[in-house]
Amino acid sequence: MANVRGSPAGVRTVSAADAAFHGSVYAGFALFALVVFYPFWFVLINSLNGMLDFGVALYLPRRWSLVNFEFAFREPLLRSSLMVSILRVAIGATMMVVVNAMCAFALRKRTLKLRKIYLVIFTIPLFFGGGLIPQFLNLKRFGLLDTFAVYILPEAWSFFYVVILMSAFSDIPDSIEESARMDGARSLLICLRIYMPMSAPIIAAIALFAGVHHWGVWFDAMYFVRREKLRTFAAFLIRMVQQAILSEELQDLLQEFRDTMSVQGVRFASIVIATAPVLIVYPFIQRFFVKGIRIGAIK
Repeated sequence: MANVRGSPAGVRTVSAADAAFHGSVYAGFALFALVVFYPFWFVLINSLNGMLDFGVALYLPRRWSLVNFEFAFREPLLRSSLMVSILRVAIGATMMVVVNAMCAFALRKRTLKLRKIYLVIFTIPLFFGGGLIPQFLNLKRFGLLDTFAVYILPEAWSFFYVVILMSAFSDIPDSIEESARMDGARSLLICLRIYMPMSAPIIAAIALFAGVHHWGVWFDAMYFVRREKLRTFAAFLIRMVQQAILSEELQDLLQEFRDTMSVQGVRFASIVIATAPVLIVYPFIQRFFVKGIRIGAIK
């Protein structure tokens, strides 16, 4: 960029080549944003579309209606799976953060006996896995199959998060821990009351990742759980989309109100219900999330 002859002093203008380049970049990002955003918009407008007899809506609902959401919440399996997923997120994310923080608090100390051996053993599963059959046999041996604990205990520890927390805890001066020990605090109290609050951005980022993981994962609910009342919402949604599963009560209502709603509309409404909690929670912890990601990347 340079001053153009005849332009006021101090005013910078952009050349035609730069303007064309900037315009192409903005157009490319706008197209990319449209491609990413439109599937969400498509699902939303069709979940609010009261009639799908003549095909799905492309831009706006042909007939605004909340009947699809009403029928979705009338489904007993949806309500039970939604409660299971909420409990799983609350308990699973909390346990994952606490367990990984305590493990990182111990492994950060270079004076820990056999520390290098522990690190090598914990690193191997990051690159190699036993597969589905050994995992199934282990869960069966410990009596976790077809129980709520199968969602919590196997997911309570992740060495990837431990490494990030170890880096965050290493920045905290050892003198703080020494002072706490002189006051009579034990290791667990020091970890929960001092180190974790001082690493709030990292903790918030890991909590968000853990919460989204527990909310959206469906694999364990499909393969390790048989009881329908223990199915998570993600597993219910997959089965509903693939097999059009509805209870007998809703099948009867569907025949009665076939002119105002359809199974496809209920599917779209269920997808919106599954996506809404993450979109609602994320803005409240965004500042912690961004700072935590930045710190973790630097580490």
